[in-house]
Amino acid sequence: MRIALGFFAISALYLSCKSASVNMGESDVKLLDVSKKHESDTVIPIQNGNQEEYCIKIGGYPELGEKWEKKIFDAKAQDKLCELRFDIEKSSDQNFALCPKGYSTNPAIEVMDISKLKTKGVTRESYEDMSGYDYGCRRPQDREGKKLAKFKGTVTCSSTGSIVAAYYLGRLLDIGDVPAAVIRTIRADVMQDVTNRGLKTALKSSWQGWNSILAGVGNKELLDLNRTVDGKFVYGALSENPRGESRYSEINMRSISSFKKTPLVQKVFSSSDFKFSKNNLQDYGLIKQIEDVGDLIVFDTILGQQDRLGNIHARPFFYYDDNGKVEKSKKAPKDKKFVQVKRLMLKDNDCGLRSDSVNIIAEKLYKNINHMSSKTYRRLTLAGPKNSAKS
Repeated sequence: MRIALGFFAISALYLSCKSASVNMGESDVKLLDVSKKHESDTVIPIQNGNQEEYCIKIGGYPELGEKWEKKIFDAKAQDKLCELRFDIEKSSDQNFALCPKGYSTNPAIEVMDISKLKTKGVTRESYEDMSGYDYGCRRPQDREGKKLAKFKGTVTCSSTGSIVAAYYLGRLLDIGDVPAAVIRTIRADVMQDVTNRGLKTALKSSWQGWNSILAGVGNKELLDLNRTVDGKFVYGALSENPRGESRYSEINMRSISSFKKTPLVQKVFSSSDFKFSKNNLQDYGLIKQIEDVGDLIVFDTILGQQDRLGNIHARPFFYYDDNGKVEKSKKAPKDKKFVQVKRLMLKDNDCGLRSDSVNIIAEKLYKNINHMSSKTYRRLTLAGPKNSAKS
C-alpha cells in the first residue's frame, strides 16, 4: 500500500511519507512510514470470511510533543469507524449495508445503518437490491436508514491520502470541523459486488474506474494506490458522515471569480483595519466567519484541493453572552442574548494531493490574505523541531 500524505506546504510542518513493507499476513499491506522516528500505527484486524481486512489509524509524531501528539492522533471517532463491519455474507442479522454512490462526481461506498429497519423485514440483501429500490440504495433524500460513513479510494480526482491528511491537518490547526478518517482495506470481492451495482447508476463512468482497478487493468501506479500486493484487497479512506450541515451560502460559489467577490472573502483580502467589538455578539460572529474564510484558503492551499468550490459546508452555532464572556453552544441558550452563526465544515476533502490543482491554489489566494485567525497563524508556526518540541 502506498499513500502520499503531505500535511504542510506553506512554511509550516511538513511530513514526508514513504511506504514501508509490514508483515500483516497474506495481504502484505504496506503502511505509512514517516521519514522521522514515530510510534507505530494502530492496525486493527477485521475478520471477513476466511480473510482479514484491516483498519489503520496513523501513528503519532513525538516531535510535536506529548500534548499535541495526543490531541492530534488520539480520536474516539476513528475507533467507531474501525468498528464497522462489511462481511461478505449478507446474513439477516447484519446491521450495515453497502450502497454505491450514484450521484455527484467520485465513486464511493456509502455505509448505511439498517438496524432500525429490521422490524419492517429489511435485510442487508434486500436493502442492497438495486432492482426494487424499496428501501435502500437510492439518493440520500429518498433513503431510509442512517448513513454512517463513506469509503473512497484514489479514483477520478479522489485521493485516499488527501482524505486522511485533511483530517489530521484539521486537528493540527484546529479548523474546519473535518470528519474523522482512517485507512481501510476491503475484500476485493466485496468491492466488486458494490462496483457491479454502481455500474447501474448514473455514475456509471466513474464506477468503471473501480471496475478496471479490480480487474488489474490500467496504469500501474493507480493500481498500486488502490490494491494490496496480492490483489485480494482494495484500500482507501473510510470517513465518518457528518450530520446537521448545510451549504455555506455566503461563500459557497461555483466559480473562483464569484468566490473572490463575496463580502467575507473581500474582508479577508482587505488591507484596511476593522473596528470590531468582541463584546458585540454580531461583531463577534462576523469575526468568526472572517476567520473561517482565511482558514479555508490556508487549508486548501496546503492540500492542493481541487474540488472545494460549490462544496463548502457549515454547521450552525450559537454565541451568547455569559456575564460579559462570549460562549459557544450547539443549541440556542435559554434566557440569554445570543446570535446564530454559520461555522465552516470541510467535509469534501478527497480531491487533493494528486496533481496540479486549480482554483484556490492556482489563483494563489493565500497571497491576498490580510486578516486571519491568530490561532491558525500561531499553529502554522509549528515549523521546526525546536518549536514543535516546546509546544
